[in-house]
Amino acid sequence: MADDLDRMLGAAFAELTAARAPHVKPAGLAPVRARVHRRRTVRTALAAAAAVLVVVIPVAAFATRDRGDATPPIPAVSASAPSSPAGTDAPTIDAVNADCSRPPVEGPVSVQDLCDGTVPMPATDHSGLCPEGPTLFSAGQSGGPVLLLRTVRADVDHDGRPETAALYHCGGADPGRSTVAAVLTRTAEGVRALGGLRAAADIGADESGRIWARFDSDRPADPLSIVDAVHQWRGFGWDGSAFVQDRGSVSFDVRAAGLTVTAALRLDRPGPDGVRPATLTIAVGNLDRDAHAGVDLRIPALTGGPVAERGDCILADESHTTYNRCLVGTVAAAETRTVVLHYLVNPADVPRLTDPAGVAGTVFVHLGDRRAGQVAIPPATT
Repeated sequence: MADDLDRMLGAAFAELTAARAPHVKPAGLAPVRARVHRRRTVRTALAAAAAVLVVVIPVAAFATRDRGDATPPIPAVSASAPSSPAGTDAPTIDAVNADCSRPPVEGPVSVQDLCDGTVPMPATDHSGLCPEGPTLFSAGQSGGPVLLLRTVRADVDHDGRPETAALYHCGGADPGRSTVAAVLTRTAEGVRALGGLRAAADIGADESGRIWARFDSDRPADPLSIVDAVHQWRGFGWDGSAFVQDRGSVSFDVRAAGLTVTAALRLDRPGPDGVRPATLTIAVGNLDRDAHAGVDLRIPALTGGPVAERGDCILADESHTTYNRCLVGTVAAAETRTVVLHYLVNPADVPRLTDPAGVAGTVFVHLGDRRAGQVAIPPATT
């Protein structure tokens, strides 16, 4: 029954198709082309709308953001900035070397304003090394000589207009005692000095408008100053009348009565070439109730021979001397940390290291960016 019904339906459909065939024309490619054209038109419109959104949304976001703390873009530092001690603040905007060859620019006080023209140098307790008041500069230099070194911008008074801090070297043998950082602003009457910081080795700034100055403790007259040098970044905020330090250390030294350091040097038997292995053992103890963080040992070179490092010691090379810098880290309460260094001692150095009337060297102890003391290395035992 079902098969007969299927045959009847098939025959009827065939007759209908044959009857309509002379009146049906093939569609051809025209509808296809029209459909493709419509799809391309829709895609183009969508792409244009997306492009407009990409431009409009960031612009709208920028126009509506709070610009109260905005600062100008700072060029990249032309020289590597010094690293700051662990656990302390540091400037986030570094100063750049002054380039007097670039053309003048409008807006905040520029390097070109300071290179050529009269600069109002601020008053500081500098014992006459740096000038005070209006000072004429040409190509970044004034008589004396006074040299323009570095500049950085920050909105120190939070009025929406950045000021310029400039670092000057005012002559003298010790750059750490003969520099001044002048913070300058532009007014309707011209360039005006807000204030200054003395004896800064470098300058920087942060997004909050704070001026940072790096202070160094080393003095060329002290042969051990390079080994025991302290370099500190100190932050200064503007209180409306002067710059007041509100970040960083306030002294180069710190008292840590509970921090104990002992050192012992042992010489082993010499080899066929007379070179003797030596072992320096340093124990750092903490008798205080609280932990001491940032323990840093400075050990001047005991011999011209090579050193084998072990533990947390880093061999550091300085221009005046070579020493081992041992970054011990945090010493917990009632804890003792031990550092071991291995040397190869040349025969010529043995009498100096074993002299009963002298000392083999000195270990300097730092806590972060401050000196905590020193301990003598007794004559070597054999």
